[in-house]
Order: sequence, then structure tokens, then C-alpha cells
Amino acid sequence: MTRIQPESWTVHIIWGLKRVLTAIVMVAFVSTGARSVAAGDSVLDRLVSVLQEYSVGGTVDVGQVASKAVVRTVDSEASLVPLNMTNGMVRAGEVSREAWSEGLAYYRVTSLDAPAGRELALRLRDDMSNCVSGAVVDLRDAGGDSADAVVAVASCVVPPGIELFRLRHQRSHAVTSCASASNVTQVAMPLMLIVNSMTSDAAEILVRTLKGRKGVMLVGGSTRGRACLREWVLVTSNLCVRLVTQVAESPMPDVAWTGAAMPDVVSPRGASDSIAVAEVPTKDDPDKPLSARAKADRELMRRVSGDPALGRAVDVLLGLRILTYASGSTNASAGSAGL
Repeated sequence: MTRIQPESWTVHIIWGLKRVLTAIVMVAFVSTGARSVAAGDSVLDRLVSVLQEYSVGGTVDVGQVASKAVVRTVDSEASLVPLNMTNGMVRAGEVSREAWSEGLAYYRVTSLDAPAGRELALRLRDDMSNCVSGAVVDLRDAGGDSADAVVAVASCVVPPGIELFRLRHQRSHAVTSCASASNVTQVAMPLMLIVNSMTSDAAEILVRTLKGRKGVMLVGGSTRGRACLREWVLVTSNLCVRLVTQVAESPMPDVAWTGAAMPDVVSPRGASDSIAVAEVPTKDDPDKPLSARAKADRELMRRVSGDPALGRAVDVLLGLRILTYASGSTNASAGSAGL
């Protein structure tokens, strides 16, 4: 039997240690991801624990906090809420109307859901039938989640069968084309759309669809830059997240709906414009009695006073009305006068 020399023992020991170290390194490499996750969890747990020690935030559900943080990181406007709270989280669409002097109509739209879209379209057609000379549609701070609402209102302006916009579905990436409705009457009167930085979602799709159309003008500030539709998506049996599920695109390949939509008339133009308020008499002069029309015009001035965007929109409509009368045009041609 061959006896191992002391030098050979040393070689075998070194070789064995190398194998053990190699195994340790491989295990460490494979488990790095798991240890990172665990470390992350422990940091979050420790943070919550510290907050609770100092009576900050009370009892915190770590999983819920982490989930909401992920949602907000991906989409700052997304919401993760219990299923039973979804109905109260979305602003309902409302359409209010005011009849003003000089044959003008003012509409305030809170959100473009399907009922609001149908109501606005119906009222605009009624106004045209009643010879209203122009309408202001206030979409400031308006959103909405209905493509049908956009089509209903846009069909008041765009002839039947014209492609209005396309919707790209975020999950399937399928593209749906949306065209103006057939067998509906177009509104032949000028429309002023007032927008601001909170005009988004369905309201912004409507703005982009009608921008540049004959008889339509955008007044105010730039939109939010989110021409999309949101839906509630079920995450668990009792949790929903409100995400962008469809993104609107221009029907023209060379036109990209990226960034905010810019108005045709910027208002307010600056700090001085935003605080400028026209002086409106509050009392009648007994020596110079006002006619009923003059009183109505005064009330109109008072109504738009202090709102630069609304004032600009009314100025444009009144200017078009003067041009229409000067040219002897009828209401049917008033919608395109000067626009």
C-alpha cells in the first residue's frame, strides 16, 4: 500500500477547500435575488415599524402600501381601491346649460361619460334648430371614459362616415376605428371649446378630434396630454385598479397625438390678463334708462367678467355674429363665418 506523503496531504486539503468555496459562491450567486427581495421586505417592514414607534400613520398594511406605491409609480393617476368604492371614485358626467343674450349658449361639462355625451349632442342640435348663433362648451377640468360620448358630440360637427380617431388597446394591442355617426344632423353654428391643463381622457380625445375642424375653435390653455380611456380592472376578489386601457390615436398616420393639445387662442395670456376684470355698472342711470337688450348685454358682461378664457370665447362669437349680420348671412352659414 502506497503511503501518502505530507506534501500530498497538503495538496488534497487545498483542493477540498477550493471545492467547498466554489460551492458556497455558487449558492450565494443563485440566491442573490431571493436575498435582495427579502432584504427589501425587511427594509419596508422596518420602516413601517419605525413609523409606528413614533406614532406616525397608525396601523399600516405593508402589502397595501407597497401595492399602491407600485401602481402610482407606473401611472401617477391610477387608483387602487376596494371593489365597493369604485362607484364613488369616478366623477359623473353632468351637462348644464345657460342661455345668454345675443343668441349665445353656454355649456359646462364635468365629464364625458356616455349619458353626458348624448345629452350634449342633443342640446347642441336643439340650439341650432332654435337659431342659436353660437355656443361655448366649457371642458375645463373635464375627463370621461366613453368613446361613444366623443363620437356623439363630434358627429354634430363632422359629416357622417368620417374616421374620427383610433383606439389602441393596451392589452391586446388591437386597433379600433371610430367614425362619425350616420343619419345625424350637423350643427351649423360656431363652437368655442374652452380647455385647460386638466382637460384629459375622453374630453381631450374630443378636443383633438375637433381641433382644426370648420366652425370650431379652442380657447384657454394646453390640455393635460392624456388622450386615453380608463377602466376598472379587477386585481383580487375585493381590489380594483383604474388603469389606462385604451389610448387614442389620430386617424392620420403622419399626425401624432403626443403631448398636450394647444389652443387656437391662448387665454389668459399672462398675469395681467388673468386678473383683468371689465368694469360692469351695478346700478341703472335714471336719466339714461337701459333697454331690455342693453340690460341683457350687461348681464352677459358680468357673467364673463374675471374669466379671461370665457371672455375671449364670447368676444369671438360676438365678432362672428357681427360679421354674419354685416354679410347678410343666415344662421346656416354662421357656423363657418371667420373660422
